[in-house]
Amino acid sequence: YVREINCGMPSSYINALITKALKSPLMTEDAKLSFSTIRMADLIDDERILGKTERDCIMNSVLSEMRHETIAAEMAMGNVFAGLSKHPEKIFRTLHENNFTEDLQELTKLENDYGKKSETIAELNRLYSLFKKPLSDSETLKVANIYIDSIRNFDMDSVYAKQSLFCLEDDLLTYIDKKDGVKSLKKQVITVVRNFGFARMLLKEAKNPELQKLCQDELTHVVSSTLATAYQNFKPL
Repeated sequence: YVREINCGMPSSYINALITKALKSPLMTEDAKLSFSTIRMADLIDDERILGKTERDCIMNSVLSEMRHETIAAEMAMGNVFAGLSKHPEKIFRTLHENNFTEDLQELTKLENDYGKKSETIAELNRLYSLFKKPLSDSETLKVANIYIDSIRNFDMDSVYAKQSLFCLEDDLLTYIDKKDGVKSLKKQVITVVRNFGFARMLLKEAKNPELQKLCQDELTHVVSSTLATAYQNFKPL
């Protein structure tokens, strides 16, 4: 079941997710039975079988403990399949809840065509391993500068703006313009971006400028969302 719903993700991430789930204190014998029989749950009359809400609660708990790994896996998937697509923006849109059916169809087609090829599997795992590693101090500073610049130059016609995902753009622009705003914001950003290893892509010469731009927009979105979560009703300091 876990492998099925994470189709297209790096196999090493899926294995880690399964291991984490099995070790979770929430993964009782009833929970294991429920996940193993999930495709026939409606046909089984057994009070031990958990409902969808309870199963989702268990998986969400496990995923919350693997947030950075999940982001690394999603970005590895995004980069690999976007690189194979004629419409890379569709692949990146599937990383968000507000995605579109046609975007999912594009990703599904690529997964069916390339997902089981050894070179695809190897590249997914290679990027996942790279993206899991925290940035070095010098990389973190460079990425923080890229992020600040991306706030100033954010494309309001991008896939993120269209889906109202870039929730902090106005506040952050106002913040940057204030005295010491950049210095103060950068200090907060540095603590966040260190764990986003996928940002290393932005520090290399772009073989695919469109793909690199999508990665930069993704960094902007992920960092902004993280700041919003960390500072619930975010208001510039």
